[in-house]
Amino acid sequence: MPARSAAPRTMPRERRRAALGIAVVATAAGVAGFVASSNEAFSAHLGLPLWHILHFNRLCATATVAVGALAAIGAAGGRRALVVAAGCVFAAAWGLTLVQTGRATNWLGGRGDTMAFFMAVAVGLLLIALVPIEGSPARYDPESAPSEPGDASR
Repeated sequence: MPARSAAPRTMPRERRRAALGIAVVATAAGVAGFVASSNEAFSAHLGLPLWHILHFNRLCATATVAVGALAAIGAAGGRRALVVAAGCVFAAAWGLTLVQTGRATNWLGGRGDTMAFFMAVAVGLLLIALVPIEGSPARYDPESAPSEPGDASR
């Protein structure tokens, strides 16, 4: 059986644009959240509402800006690993918000709307970076694989 090649380290232009769009939206939301929560404590228990859509405290807003910038740098440079790393951090922020919502300890000051935001950004970045592209050498093609062990006729 022929060896499968590893996924390419760079992303095609259309995927880079999509990842950059998601990263810019996340970074802009983080900046707006930081401005909206500027009068609160850095890690306030309840984040302030950002246009009644998202709830961020300053810690959450700072982390969102930093990870969004990481995703933007990765998307602009076509670095798949940076986009995947940013997606994983947003997924971890989703999990942290899920566990801490409604409790006395809520490091990110998030609520259900913040969870939805983190999940959308994480899933978007991870899908863009990890789903194989049709016709890519990294995609497994059952038609080109031998039908039986030792059958290399195809």
